[in-house]
Amino acid sequence: MKSKTKAAVNFFRDLDDMAKLITGKPIPDIVSRGLNLLGITDKINNAMSGSSSGPYAVLGVREDANDIVIKAAYRSLQKRFHPDIGLEPNGEQSKKINEAYDEIQKLRGKKL
Repeated sequence: MKSKTKAAVNFFRDLDDMAKLITGKPIPDIVSRGLNLLGITDKINNAMSGSSSGPYAVLGVREDANDIVIKAAYRSLQKRFHPDIGLEPNGEQSKKINEAYDEIQKLRGKKL
């Protein structure tokens, strides 16, 4: 995904997260509406369709990302999807995130 496209996606996701924090409810389809306005919906759908299902793709980081970035992505996703404390509780997604993080730690030779 190109950096401008990724920045647009992150902007709309952040906007949606802020709306959830302020109002307690998400703005319906704000991400898709914003991307439609920019005319990049097809690119985003293709990039985020899950065609790459490796642990790095689950966390949304590149393979050459450093440990700090990976840990930040992991924590951010857990804050969003954790079944007990998440903004969008999803136990299955939380398990995938945990498994991806554990796999990355194993690949990098870190102790769990």
